[in-house]
Amino acid sequence: MEEKKYYTAKEAGEILGMTYSALRHQVKTGQIHSITPPGKRQAVYVKEDVDQLARTKEKKYYTAKEAGEILGMTYSALRNQVDAGNIHSITPPGKRQAVYVKEDVDQLARELKIFMATKKRNPTIFTRATTREELLESAKLSDAIFGGHIDVDRQMAWIARNPDICYVAKNEGKVVGYAIMLPLSFEKIEKLLREEEYTVNIEANEIGEFVSGEITHLYLGAIGVIPGVTLAEKRTYGSRLVSGLMKVIIDLGRKGVIIKTIVARSTKPDGIRLLRDVGFTEILSTTDKKNFMIEVEKSGIKEIMQYKQALRESGVFAFPQDLSELPTPILPETESQTEREQRT
Repeated sequence: MEEKKYYTAKEAGEILGMTYSALRHQVKTGQIHSITPPGKRQAVYVKEDVDQLARTKEKKYYTAKEAGEILGMTYSALRNQVDAGNIHSITPPGKRQAVYVKEDVDQLARELKIFMATKKRNPTIFTRATTREELLESAKLSDAIFGGHIDVDRQMAWIARNPDICYVAKNEGKVVGYAIMLPLSFEKIEKLLREEEYTVNIEANEIGEFVSGEITHLYLGAIGVIPGVTLAEKRTYGSRLVSGLMKVIIDLGRKGVIIKTIVARSTKPDGIRLLRDVGFTEILSTTDKKNFMIEVEKSGIKEIMQYKQALRESGVFAFPQDLSELPTPILPETESQTEREQRT
């Protein structure tokens, strides 16, 4: 078989990570040579020149396919990394598809590799926060992330009322993430969403207990991960918190606890992205924070479906059943500002 002597423009561009215009610039500067074969309209590029340039000129960008394969990510996950500022992309002139900065992708790949090796040796655990020390560690995290925290004595009173509401993620015995999940009345959550009242001021007697056969609404009062860690660590700790909370919710279904809604809010890009990734729906907000909700009856989220199955198997309740007895949705998007003002 005769050895290939030329590349098409597409082949040369892919090898060099260049657009067509950049490729033609290399021809004009004499870096590579091209010819137009007799009877053809498109030029081809001398293979030896292209290969030599590829060897001497480090590739600066990856295509979406290349970056995804290197990082083990889907395209949407790749775009999430761009949105988070962890890698950068550009769209070359005349192109519709973005390319990704090689240095950023390679650095992230190294971080992921190192962290996954560490994770196998030191897995992150999810557990209830039951001690004052754990709550103090959570408070330090809250200070670092949000610039403030809920009074530890108040939280101790909360868990005395309901021990299943505060959780931590630990790695090598150190608290690396925390979450607070509060069972509250419908009216109380509405006030929190409108910032008429605040989580830090919630009294212990306002927190509900998880009782079989009783309806409750869950409010994610806080969820955070230790700052100053690598992206891979942040992703792992956040995922562990979310998966742990979902397991708690499924277990509540087994106990016959009827959850009508799960509500959360955030101003942090990481928090907003996390809630969207879980499957929360953004709802109307009258503040600078974004509000999110899962309506359990309507939700098709995998873990919520597992909760509903567990609840059905408990024999206590099955959606949809006696819905007239359940509260109306929180802050429906069709409700106008005037209607809310009149109602309050």
